[in-house]
Amino acid sequence: MLTEQAEREFLETYVVPREVLYQEAKRKGLDKDKGIQGKVEDFRRQLLTDALVEEALRGKTEISDSEIEKYYKENSDRFTEPLEVKVRHIVVSSELILREVLARLAQGGRFEELAQTYNIDRSGADGGNLGLHPEGAARSPFTNLKRPLFR
Repeated sequence: MLTEQAEREFLETYVVPREVLYQEAKRKGLDKDKGIQGKVEDFRRQLLTDALVEEALRGKTEISDSEIEKYYKENSDRFTEPLEVKVRHIVVSSELILREVLARLAQGGRFEELAQTYNIDRSGADGGNLGLHPEGAARSPFTNLKRPLFR
């Protein structure tokens, strides 16, 4: 489907130079090099293994729409990513500071700003950011406490 000119250019820029290089490598005896022979054998093994697998699968790759749908329904969790939530916290050194933070939050204070001001944890500089975590992932042992902890 190539024009005669395009075919000539392909031969001159790709096929002929590769053949010249191949002939020069053989002239230098590189085909006898143990490292090259090992790579050739590895490639040969890979080709033969691939051919065997293709032969075994030939004609067996026809899958019906109903089989695909059934597989998807049975394995839908493998095709979705869990919802992620951004987690932030504020670690304080006393109950007095904790009460102040809670009061400022109740008055509409921005959590990130309060974390930068009060957080003694290294995440404070980033507004208490602990990153994204899958929703429902293992939670902190402090999650179900009736009142916040302080240290």
